[in-house]
Amino acid sequence: MYLRDVVREMKEWEKFVVLLWDEKLLQLVLFFDKKQDRIIGFEDFDTKRNRKIADHAFTSYFKSLKKGKKMPLSYGFCIFL
Repeated sequence: MYLRDVVREMKEWEKFVVLLWDEKLLQLVLFFDKKQDRIIGFEDFDTKRNRKIADHAFTSYFKSLKKGKKMPLSYGFCIFL
């Protein structure tokens, strides 16, 4: 696993982290990704997609309290309620 490998290489004082969530407002745009053979821009939680056009992106990540380094964990696209 990637995260496990990163933590093994960190010094003890670098392991003080906080778990954060963030969101960004998106333009309502759809485009076709030829490589993935699918339309990007719909609400997408990786395991569940629907036909609603996403207007926000969200991400969860760890941030080091000492260095400020960010380590992303996940992301998705959603509609803000």
